[in-house]
Amino acid sequence: MAPIYKYVTEERFALALIERGQVFMQTLATFQGYEDEDVRRDPDDGRLRFQPDGGLPIHFEGREPEVWENWRATFSVKSADIYLYCLSTVRSEELAERFDSRFCVEFPNPGSLIGRIRDKIRLRSAMDRRIFFKQVEYRAQQVPPGVRWALPEEVAFVKPEGWAWQNELRVVVGKKGVFAAHNLDMQLETGPQRLAPRADHEPLILTVGSMARVANLIRF
Repeated sequence: MAPIYKYVTEERFALALIERGQVFMQTLATFQGYEDEDVRRDPDDGRLRFQPDGGLPIHFEGREPEVWENWRATFSVKSADIYLYCLSTVRSEELAERFDSRFCVEFPNPGSLIGRIRDKIRLRSAMDRRIFFKQVEYRAQQVPPGVRWALPEEVAFVKPEGWAWQNELRVVVGKKGVFAAHNLDMQLETGPQRLAPRADHEPLILTVGSMARVANLIRF
C-alpha cells in the first residue's frame, strides 16, 4: 500500500503521534457540526443520499408505485457512536494550506499504524472489535445505493463528490452493536439539505506506542 499522511495544525500534535503514538479520533457527529466553513466539517458525513434525476420511486403495498420529484432518501448511521481517524493518500502544499496544517506525519507502511490501532481497540470492552480502513468513496446522489444503505460500515465511507479534493482515507471504529446490519435511520426528504448542529462528544484517544521508526515528520 502507498504511504498515507496525517495533517495536523501544530507540531506538538505531530510529535505526540510520532513519539507516543497518540491517535485522536472524533465522532462522525462531531465532524457533521464542526465549525470551520466546511473544510473539516462535512454535514453529509455518515449519510448516504439517493436522489435520482427523474424523481424518487416510491412503492406502496397494494398500490401502483409513484415517482416523487425533488425528493431523496437519506440513510444515516448512528453518528455519535462511530469514530473516525482521517488521513489522506496525498502529500501536497495545497492540502496543507486548505487544512491550515503546516505539519503532517507520513506513514510509509500504513499497516504499522493500522495494526496498532486494531490491537488497542480489541482491548476496549465497550467497542466493536472490528476496525474498518479504506479510502472514502465520493459518489453522486443520483447513483443507486445498492446494498450499502443497510450497512453502517459502508455508509461511514461515503461522501459527496464535492469532497474529493481531500483524497481521504479513514479508519472507522465504533461502539458495540453500531455496525449491525440495518442499524441506520432512513428518512424521505425534500428541499434544502439541513446542516447538522454542533455536537460536542468525547473523543476516543488511543496511545499505541512510539511510531518513531515507522513515521516521518513533514513540515510545509
